[in-house]
Amino acid sequence: QNRRKPRFHAESRVIEETHALLSRLPRARIFVADSDLFLDPQRGIRLARAWREAAEGKEPVWEIHTYLARLEPDAIASLDSGAFTVCVGVQSTNPAALRAVSRFHDEGRTRENARLLRKLAPRARLHLQLIYGLPGDDAAGFERSLDYALSLGPDRVMLFPALALPGMRDALKGAAA
Repeated sequence: QNRRKPRFHAESRVIEETHALLSRLPRARIFVADSDLFLDPQRGIRLARAWREAAEGKEPVWEIHTYLARLEPDAIASLDSGAFTVCVGVQSTNPAALRAVSRFHDEGRTRENARLLRKLAPRARLHLQLIYGLPGDDAAGFERSLDYALSLGPDRVMLFPALALPGMRDALKGAAA
C-alpha cells in the first residue's frame, strides 16, 4: 500500500537458499518476508511450486502473507501443501475503520477465494488476522468482523490490538482531511 515497486531476489537464489536451509533444518518454520508473495502472480506460483517440491520428505512450514481477494485459481492451487500457512490480513470489515487506516477489503471476493482455497488447496492452512481498537471501529463493528472471519472457516483467527505509534495522530488527521 505504500506504492513502492517491490524488489525481488532472483528465483534461483531463493530456491538455492531454500534447499540449503532445509538440508540443515528440515522442520523449519519460514516466514516469507514479502508483503505479498503473489504481487507478481506467476513468480509466486513458481516459488510456491518449488517450495512444495523442496518440502517433500521434510516438515517445513512456510507462512505466506497475501491479499486473498487478489488471487486467481492457479495461484490458490499452487498452495496445496500442508507446508503452507496462508495468512490474510482482513484487519476489519468496518468501512469507517478501513478508511481511517487507509485499508481496503473485498468481502465477497475474499469469501469466494477462501472457499476456493479449501477446494483447490485443501492441505494448506488459512489464518486470518483482525485488528481490534482501530480508529472508527467499535465493539459492534469488531464483532461483525470477527463473525465474518469465522464464517470463512479458517484454521486460526489471530487478534491484534491497534498500536498507537508516534506520529499516528497527525497521520490519521491528514487522512481524514
